Amino acid sequence: MACASLIEQKLQPDYAALLKSPIPPGVQNLQLWIEDAWASGYDEEGANQLKRTLVDTKKWIGTAELHVAFSSRGIPSKLIDFYLTGKERENILLDWVVKYFTPSLQQQLTVTDALRGAEPIAITDRMPIVLQHQGHSRTIVGYELAKSGAINLLIFDPSRNIKTSVRKAALANHLGTRMPSASPHRFVSKLKQGVLNPLHGMMSKKRKAGDSNADKTAPKRARGGGSREVIIIDDDDDEIVSAGPPASVDMGDIYQDLLKLVRVIPSILGKKDKYQVLYFPMAPPLNDSEKQSMKTVTSQKIGEPKAKN
Repeated sequence: MACASLIEQKLQPDYAALLKSPIPPGVQNLQLWIEDAWASGYDEEGANQLKRTLVDTKKWIGTAELHVAFSSRGIPSKLIDFYLTGKERENILLDWVVKYFTPSLQQQLTVTDALRGAEPIAITDRMPIVLQHQGHSRTIVGYELAKSGAINLLIFDPSRNIKTSVRKAALANHLGTRMPSASPHRFVSKLKQGVLNPLHGMMSKKRKAGDSNADKTAPKRARGGGSREVIIIDDDDDEIVSAGPPASVDMGDIYQDLLKLVRVIPSILGKKDKYQVLYFPMAPPLNDSEKQSMKTVTSQKIGEPKAKN
């Protein structure tokens, strides 16, 4: 999903060619990207931990490996480690996400004050954020300001099932199919302020049986599988679903189902005490000198790590 957004965005049009050649993006091709980066001297520590082999394995990959893959392609990306401590500790992460998706937010204003009177849905050109915690990675595409004033994250989670009605609606919209008319107010009244990034074809494929329960207890350092051949995924692989839901379907219900699918409330985030995010500052492509400096992986630290006994 990150690659799809980076290819489609217009702020840095040179990114598309860097991502498509010589090996196009794809879940399995990513193993090749990372191995090639290791061979060029990127992330010696991580390469040694994973024994310098990903292709033809089922090792898991995380945000650090993605950072290495993008850096080797000349795409600027940054890592941040969040250490959540204290009461309402999830706010450490939430505050950063809000500022990321709302760059014009004045520091002296609260989020509620800054967004009061804003449009129900605000679109930004900021790219999605890869969010990792132990055992899982997800993609943050925005946030929601609830009626209560709480901030909820909007997250695409590959382990969650998508309702057939939502999937058909998404495909119909992607294919330009006319949807049945319906008032958006039910959606707008619940979504005080959301910030979304369009993701090309995000719901265009069915998940394979068994994908959702892949060894959740394994350490989050590697994931993958596949062969050494370059795998090209194109639109011919997509299952084309019939043109949207029937006219009797209430689009308000579909919007609500979509929100339930992607909404993550603060208390859920607070169950973990450490997160790592990978984000894209949308700077110009890296030159050779900058790529050289990225071979040692570093991250920014926010919050205080828990003291070891």
